[in-house]
Formats: sequence, C-alpha cells, structure tokens
Amino acid sequence: MEITNTSTQNYLLICEIGPIYDFVRHSRKTVDFWGASFLFSYFMSEVARDIKNNGGNIFLPYLDNNPMYLRSGTITCGSVPDQIYATFTDSHKSTIENGLKTIIENVIKTIASNVESMAGQKGKLVGAFEHGEVKDFFNFFYIIHEIKDIQLTFEEFVEAERKIRMRYTVRPFNQITGNNSIAKWHKCSLCGDRKRIYSIPVDKDAGLYNEEHICRVCLLKRFLPEAVKSIFSGFNVEIKEPHYKSTSDIALSPIKECMNTADNEIKMTYKALIKACEQASEEKDSEGRFFYDPILKQKFSEKFSEWKKKIGEKYPEETKLKWLDRPFYSIVYMDGDNMGDILKANCDKFPGYIKDVSKIISDFSNVVDNIVSNNHGQLIFAGGEDINFVIHPEYLLECIEELNNLYNCYFAKNELTKSMAEKFTLSAGVIVCYHKHPLSQAILSANKMLTKAKEYKGKNATAISLIKGHTEVFNFAFPNKLIGDLRELKKCLLTSAISRTTPYRIRESEDILKSITDNTYKENYLYTILAGTRRARKTDDEIAKMVELLMKFGEVDIDTMINALLFARFLIGDK
Repeated sequence: MEITNTSTQNYLLICEIGPIYDFVRHSRKTVDFWGASFLFSYFMSEVARDIKNNGGNIFLPYLDNNPMYLRSGTITCGSVPDQIYATFTDSHKSTIENGLKTIIENVIKTIASNVESMAGQKGKLVGAFEHGEVKDFFNFFYIIHEIKDIQLTFEEFVEAERKIRMRYTVRPFNQITGNNSIAKWHKCSLCGDRKRIYSIPVDKDAGLYNEEHICRVCLLKRFLPEAVKSIFSGFNVEIKEPHYKSTSDIALSPIKECMNTADNEIKMTYKALIKACEQASEEKDSEGRFFYDPILKQKFSEKFSEWKKKIGEKYPEETKLKWLDRPFYSIVYMDGDNMGDILKANCDKFPGYIKDVSKIISDFSNVVDNIVSNNHGQLIFAGGEDINFVIHPEYLLECIEELNNLYNCYFAKNELTKSMAEKFTLSAGVIVCYHKHPLSQAILSANKMLTKAKEYKGKNATAISLIKGHTEVFNFAFPNKLIGDLRELKKCLLTSAISRTTPYRIRESEDILKSITDNTYKENYLYTILAGTRRARKTDDEIAKMVELLMKFGEVDIDTMINALLFARFLIGDK
C-alpha cells in the first residue's frame, strides 16, 4: 500500500561525504588503505543512525542487514556507501538538520581519542591531537529537496541528484593567515600536505629516512584497525581486522599458503627465519617486509638459502611459478554497470524498485569477503555497487570471475530483476605491480583502469595495467566473458614451451593479421608463428588450443591479443 501525505510538507534528503579518493589514496600500507575506507563507512553509518533516530526513512542504501549499521555480527571492512537517501516530513526537519550539523564532529571526537591512545603505544607523539584540523579536512554535504508526497517519484529523485551534483562547483577551503609553511622534514610521509604530530621508526629500505611521520588526519587511518575494537566495545560485534598489513604481505601470500600445508620441518625452518628477521627489523608487523627486505636477506642469506632449497625440493609444484623471487600485488576496483539505465527503465515502479535492488546488492556485499578471503585477498570495501580489494596476481582472475558470476546470479534468481539480469554486471579496474611500487600510485592507477573498463563498449569488462619494471608497462581491456579464456591461456603456457619473443613476433605481423579477413587463414598464420618458436608438428594440439584462445582476444583487436599473451606469460613466471 502506497503512503501519501498531503497535509504536511515532505522532503527528500541526500547526504554525501568526502574527499574519499584523496584520503584513501594517500596510503603506504594496506592497513592505511583499509582504515581510510572503514572511516568513511563508519561516518555514514552514524549519519544513517542519526537520521533514523530523528524520524527519517532511509530507502537507499539498504542497511537492515549491514553489520556496521546494526552494530551486530561480523564487520570485515567498510560497507556503508558515501551517499544516503532518506525521506521525512516537516515535523522532523529541524531535528534532522540539527543532527546533521554536529554528527561528523561528534564521531571524530570519539574516534580520535581511541586512535591517539593506540598510536601512543606504538610510536612517539610529537604534537597535540587537535580535532579541528581533522574536522576541517572532511567535507559533509547534504541537500533537502521538497517532494509532493512522502512516496517520491523518479523525476523528483533525478532532480534531487542533480542538486547534490552541484557540490562539484564548490571548492571548500580554509583561508591561511600568516606564515604557515611546513618544512619538508616536518611534513606527513603519507599525504605530504600537513604537519606531522607522530613519528615511528621504519626499516631502511622503506625510502622514508629512518622515521615515518604522520599527521593528525592520516593517523586516523593508520591506527583505526586497532581502534575499532574499542569503538564497538559493548556491542555484539566481531571485528575482522586486516590480515595483510602491507603490500609485501600480499606478495608473500602464495608462500604463506604453501606454508599452511607444509610439513613440520619446513614450518619450523620458516618460523625461525621470520623470527630472526623480526628481531633485526624496525617494523615488527609484516612478514612480507621481513621476507623481501634485501638487507635482511643478505644478513640471513644462509637461513634463506637453506629454507628455499628445502621447500623447492619438497614442494616443486607449489614453488615452480617463481613467486619466491617475484613479489607482486594487485589492487582491484569493481563497480556495477548500467544502474542508471536499469532504474530509468523501471521508473514506473519507483521507489520500491530501487529499494529492492539495493537489498539484493546489500545481500551480495555481505558475502564478498568470503570470496575474496578464499582467494587469499584482503577486502578493503564492499558496499553499494562498489568493491575494492587487494590480492596476489596468482589468484586475481579466479576472484574477479567468481565475483562477477555471483553478482549476476543474485539478480538472475530474483523475480523482480531476472528479466533484466543481463544488465546487472560488474566492471573491474586492476593494477598489478611490484610490492615496492608505492601503494598511493597503485590506487591511482587502479581507479584509472576502472574508468577504462567502464568506457569499454558494452561495459561488463576488465581493464588491467601490468607494471613489470620501471619501463615495461602495458594496459589492456577485454570483456569479462574472456576471463576464463585468459585463465586457460595461462594453463596452456604452463605446458607449452613458447618463446618469450612470440608476442613481439605477433606484433611485427600485426598489419598482416589485420589484413586477413578469413579466420581460417588467420588461425593458420598464428599457428605458424607459435609453432615456429618450438618446432612443433602441424598436429600439435597445444598450439592449436592456444591459437583458438588468442583468436577470441583478437576479436577485440590485435593489441589485446598480444597483451593477453604477455599477461598470461607473466602469470606463469616470465620475467
């Protein structure tokens, strides 16, 4: 039954917080990355609670099964989106507005005291933790839009969204008076914008001299993972803290997975090795940093050689991909496709349709952590249509494919949405890079690749940027239906000795391949190039299978074909 109210004025409220990207991007460790996303989610969960308590009716996002908002269950990461939509009547207008004016400052005060306490246990506070600087950094926007009835229409929803988008024309700033320049040795090591108030020793190979300096704002994300337990104390909540502290830990994940199934001799040798590194290291929270630190490797070269020899002899299959010597990590941003078109096509069912779709998305978000964790990744954020995680490239393709299939399945099985199930897809932007590649730059690149994936014709695509070294970088995008084929190409390369020069020989023949219009001739030409690198017989089934897979990527273009082959070669251990 529809609710109408003609005796009072009705309103639509849209709230938004920022600057998310700027805050999240300035991260050095995965715990910074996780903490930054968590913080914005916590802000918005408290905003939502305040709106609800003051008489607002939240219809987007769906929060009735959100552990952070409910303060119940297992909280794995940030899960409340940066926008909240609610309706209310004029009898609640003043209380809702008054709550919105103070809620962010109140939340900051609660969090800051916990973070300051945690920081004091680990490093050296060299300045006062003033809440004002932190409060001034965050921008909280909201608009209150008059609507005819408490049950708003699609047209009113679109008009209100147009208003909130006008925030981009506003550039909030604080006027600086006097000489407030900051000496570079006093600047924050993460953002580089504000004065440090905290210092902590770091390993020499971190590239930050002997200490890392952190400002008031960035201190929130660094120690939030440890502080959230205090924030949620007294509630029926289990906090699942990040299990990878740094990008080096992500790079080490295949080795750790091998350790989980190794015999006791290998495990004890590994533990002794890590213990020795830990005692000699300034940063005590990252096995990956111990394992890949060149100074520690040189110092304990005999222990490393002994352990590496033993694990190679006992577990040749698990170590043959050379991740022991090739520490890489990946950042993945995923986002839902076509939501605007879907809502427009169902505008006659508004707002019930958007509430139901939001519930389906929320149900999906609650299981994302299981998928990412089962693929040995670290979930950073899962809320609304957005997913963000860090993962080793060994498990990358399987994880993206599983998330894509499950997301679509949630809508295909629902009576309300199954008629448009093919429209509910996810696109992904991926950066794959060396473990010492700055996390802030990797986050920036992953976002750019997501934009590239969303611009792909038909969307439902994955765009990958691989940075193999200082000079070798290539980007390519392909439809998600080819993820399985890319995995198959990797398997083929594991059993087929194809020369490293093969992709470049294909590139040299790019004009010829483009000019061949008959697919049979094109397949034969590709076969000749691949077979020529290993003196294969004409009946070689492995080569024929590879040609079949490459042809699928060639339907996009020859560059995509070549880059798919290069990426598959990287995944099997090609340097």
